Amino acid sequence: MKLPCLIETLVQAQNEQNSKLYSDCFSELATVRDEGQMYIRKNEIKLWNEKTNHKYKTIFRPLAYESTAAGGILTANVSGNFPGSPFPSDCILN
Repeated sequence: MKLPCLIETLVQAQNEQNSKLYSDCFSELATVRDEGQMYIRKNEIKLWNEKTNHKYKTIFRPLAYESTAAGGILTANVSGNFPGSPFPSDCILN
C-alpha cells in the first residue's frame, strides 16, 4: 500500500519506538487523544509516546489509508502488550 510520506514516517517511527521522530510528524499545536486523555503540542505528544512505548510496545500495521479534505484516515492493526491486542483502529489525521 502506498502511504503519504508523512504517514510512512509516522508508522516507521512508531514501529521503531522512536518518540522524537514520531512527535516530529505533528505540528507544534497538534492534539492526540488516547485512552480518554488529550496531549497537546509536540512535547506532550513526545512524552506520551515515550510512556506508551515503554508500557505497551505498540506496533502499527497499516490496513488502509483514505485521503480526506482535512487530512486523512489511517486504519491499522494496533498490537502490543495490552488486552485485546491486536485490534483494528482508525487514526484520524487532520
